[in-house]
Amino acid sequence: MGIKRLLFSAHNRDLVVILTTLYFFSFAVYQVSSMVFDVDITSVEQDNQKILFSIISGVVGINVYVTAWVYRTASDRLAAIDVLVSDIYAICRGFVVVGAVEELISSFETGRDPVLTDLPEGGGFVLPISSL
Repeated sequence: MGIKRLLFSAHNRDLVVILTTLYFFSFAVYQVSSMVFDVDITSVEQDNQKILFSIISGVVGINVYVTAWVYRTASDRLAAIDVLVSDIYAICRGFVVVGAVEELISSFETGRDPVLTDLPEGGGFVLPISSL
């Protein structure tokens, strides 16, 4: 599943909102914690640096877990949609085949040449929904 399909599919809008909120929250936590714990990067022995590293590690861990969950959930949703679409497509092909066979049988019974290339108005040999 591509990232583009994950982000722009109408079926995954709630998941995209979850991810966006998480990333904004993570950025805010990083900004606030780096202001609260004034850290000098050159000094390794500062307690504030260890606390900041612990906070950032926790936030990164949560980000990785939630991102993996969102990706898997979106993938499952889109897979279910793909199965549904392929089933509908198969049903439509069945109607086209049945319509073509009926046309061939009626042309054989009447003795005329079958005309399967001239599609009737409405797009083919598929029965209209009202007649089903």
